[in-house]
Amino acid sequence: VETKVFNVGQHRRQMEARDQDAQYFDVNNAAAKSSREALAFEVLDSLMQWLDARPQGAAIFDATNSSVERRRRVQERILEKDPQ
Repeated sequence: VETKVFNVGQHRRQMEARDQDAQYFDVNNAAAKSSREALAFEVLDSLMQWLDARPQGAAIFDATNSSVERRRRVQERILEKDPQ
C-alpha cells in the first residue's frame, strides 16, 4: 500500500514568510488564524487529490486539529468530496 504523510506545519513553514512566533499562534490573532486555516485546508485538498489517484493508498493528515470546530470542518470538507 502506497502511503504519504501530509504535514501542515511543514507546508506552513514553506509558504509563510512572516515570523511564526507565539503571536502567530495566538487564538485571538484573527489574521493569523485565517492564514493557518487556509494552509491546513490546502494540505487537506492535496491529500484528497493524492488519494483520488491511488484507490489503494493511505494518507495521513498531520495537523493540529485541536478544536471541535476544526475537526468538524475537516470532516465536512472530506464529506463534500466523498459523501459515502
